[in-house]
Amino acid sequence: MLILCRLMYETSADKAKKKALEDKILELLATSEGKILENEILIKSLTESKSTSEEIETRLKHAKITEDKINANRANYEPVAIRASHLYLTILQLSNLDPMYQYSLEWYISNHNLLVFFLIISL
Repeated sequence: MLILCRLMYETSADKAKKKALEDKILELLATSEGKILENEILIKSLTESKSTSEEIETRLKHAKITEDKINANRANYEPVAIRASHLYLTILQLSNLDPMYQYSLEWYISNHNLLVFFLIISL
């Protein structure tokens, strides 16, 4: 679960960074004067943005593959989770049948051990 949360956080951060790069490029294009190909700041920014964008795209592809693997593994546990929830709810409703079922097995064992202890002492 922790891996999935971290993966989602990193994916979100990468998407935000990519959006910021796109906005920066658009701002530079909108404010540039003269010939665009002679604007060294714009060309340098475009080059850096391209390499950063490629890195982000690679990380996003890997994140998608990892997320798919995690979801596939999670799907394997779904039948077990459904059975466990049914079992839990069934046990929870046992006290409606008989009040004896409202106590846990631990409670019965501790009472039994206490009874045995008092019996041993009384001998």
